[in-house]
Amino acid sequence: MKRRTLILALDAAALTVIIVLVIYYLQVFQEARFELVNRSAAPVVVVAAWSGQTKEMGSVAASGTMAFEVDGEGAIRLRARFPDGREIESEQTYFSAGMLLVGDISDARFGLAHDLESRGASDPGRE
Repeated sequence: MKRRTLILALDAAALTVIIVLVIYYLQVFQEARFELVNRSAAPVVVVAAWSGQTKEMGSVAASGTMAFEVDGEGAIRLRARFPDGREIESEQTYFSAGMLLVGDISDARFGLAHDLESRGASDPGRE
């Protein structure tokens, strides 16, 4: 009986270690995801600057959406460039592996927040 209890305890411990390692792996090796919504009346080109690099992420149609992923962690700032040459920037925001950041582009503002921060009164439809 003692041997069976010991084997069950070791099995439970091994399973716990495996689960913890899988969760850690999924968080560490996953890229940060960005989801952007363009609520402005014009298409925009999105440029991201982080960790000493700048990269054009693509264009978003008026009333359109786009998604992209970024490797690593650090502070990122996104910029939207309008066809008339005007530009708006997000605040510099921290990101790391596995995070979801949501961007909201309007004619005058580029909001960027972690997914948990984006929920609330300004966006009641999110759950």
